[in-house]
Amino acid sequence: MLESTWFFLWGLLWAVYFMLDGFDLGLGTLMPVLAKDEGDKRNIINAMGPFWDGNEVWLITAGGVTFAAFPNIRYYVQLIVYPPDADLICFDSSRDCV
Repeated sequence: MLESTWFFLWGLLWAVYFMLDGFDLGLGTLMPVLAKDEGDKRNIINAMGPFWDGNEVWLITAGGVTFAAFPNIRYYVQLIVYPPDADLICFDSSRDCV
């Protein structure tokens, strides 16, 4: 029962994030077509503004539930993602030194 509850919550959080973030991504994709001048761009960005941070909360919550409900996933994600991520951080920080 607990596994089913976690899986349902996990799926719901990701589904809500993808549905709500579609608004932001859609506006960003259509901006070059719809915005004729700087005023139009500002109107599109202002329409997206109230929803931007709320969508990111869904993403962070879904990521936390992923690691809480499925601890084995955390091991594999860290195993696969950590080395290239650490390399990117090192390369990015060292490029300014040269």
